[in-house]
Amino acid sequence: MGRNCVIGTIRFKNGHTLCCATVHLESLNLSNYREKQLEVISEILKKSDTALLMGDFNFDSDINYSQHLKKCQIATEQKKNASDIPDPPLMEGEPLENEVIRKYFVDYCDVWKELRPTDKGYTFDSVKNTMLQNYE
Repeated sequence: MGRNCVIGTIRFKNGHTLCCATVHLESLNLSNYREKQLEVISEILKKSDTALLMGDFNFDSDINYSQHLKKCQIATEQKKNASDIPDPPLMEGEPLENEVIRKYFVDYCDVWKELRPTDKGYTFDSVKNTMLQNYE
């Protein structure tokens, strides 16, 4: 989809570097591609003393895209609103897609969670937005 990462580095007079990156990772059912994108970005950011990574990661903290599709399918079959359907469980051994952040960004913290621990921070609701419910 042509998504990318923009990275800028500031080099201070004392030699310290600050790297700021903003990303728009691939979406939909492309978790392997998102992981590869994060791996590449992490290698670049490791070269800096301090780094920030922000942007649209295209995954959820609580549910994988495959679970979301299942939830929408159940809602359609039951003729219910998808927000009224509980999240389907993960398949045994299946990690949450967003766990790859910890794999490649071990020393990072999620500033959103630190500042707003009870706010999910959705930019849009893919359950209520029916335009997003039929992608695989």
